[in-house]
Amino acid sequence: MIRERDSVAYRWASWAYHAVAVLAAALWAPAPVAVVFAMLLARAALLPGHRLAPKRVGLVETACILLVLAALMR
Repeated sequence: MIRERDSVAYRWASWAYHAVAVLAAALWAPAPVAVVFAMLLARAALLPGHRLAPKRVGLVETACILLVLAALMR
């Protein structure tokens, strides 16, 4: 979201990766994990179009990591 923000190929690869992760989580993980991974897919689709400061990107990533950990601890 910082270095490769203008790369269309990287954006498509990110979307594909997150879509596969959502599918895998939906099939094999508890529901909260699948929901969090769906939110991460939405983040991967929405954030690259915006010019965010590295600090904001880091805050978003930190929040996402905490959501994943919370979902896994359930």
